[in-house]
Amino acid sequence: MFKHGSLLSGNYWPPRVTSQRQSTADAGVGKSVLSTQLGLYLPNGSRTLVYDCFGNGAYRSASGYRHRCRDGLVQLANELAGESLSQPLIPTSKADPAAYVRAFLARVEQAAETLNEHSADAILCIVIDAADNAQIAADEVHGGPSFPLLLLREQWPENARIVLTARPHRVDMLEPPSTVPRIELEPFSEAETGAHLRSFFPVATEQDVHELDL
Repeated sequence: MFKHGSLLSGNYWPPRVTSQRQSTADAGVGKSVLSTQLGLYLPNGSRTLVYDCFGNGAYRSASGYRHRCRDGLVQLANELAGESLSQPLIPTSKADPAAYVRAFLARVEQAAETLNEHSADAILCIVIDAADNAQIAADEVHGGPSFPLLLLREQWPENARIVLTARPHRVDMLEPPSTVPRIELEPFSEAETGAHLRSFFPVATEQDVHELDL
């Protein structure tokens, strides 16, 4: 589950450090929950986009690929455009991965500048959930690196952040630069599980808590 204090306390969003983050956790700990809730803890005026590389398990099927630049970067860029933060990105068969990355980063620059004009503290946060699954799919089809791997090597605007989630034993598949911080999520203790459960179901018993925590 998502643990507020251990992940978002202190200087998790400092303005002048590397803009990339890796969040790792085993299955069921809460990487996807983190992905959907992270934006709640950013400064007012910030925007968060979440891209799911797992695709309900279809990421390995040809009809469900989510690892290619023309899949992920086009979707993310057009979500920015949908919020009037950048120009849209139209896919073309003539563009190679490098061209897609350049076009996407240009739109990230546009969006970051637009947010900064409205609020000096605003952050553009792009969360790529299950980035390790994207690289698994890329390796299986021998199609070159996945787009999350490519994005880890790029320079980002000062008020932009990219956060990738992955299982700990697969992080090295993404070949992260040594400058990218790794943050490992921990599961709830039984006491934390009880507090969370009773915030929704106050009459939950200790047996209920124990069964949920298994």
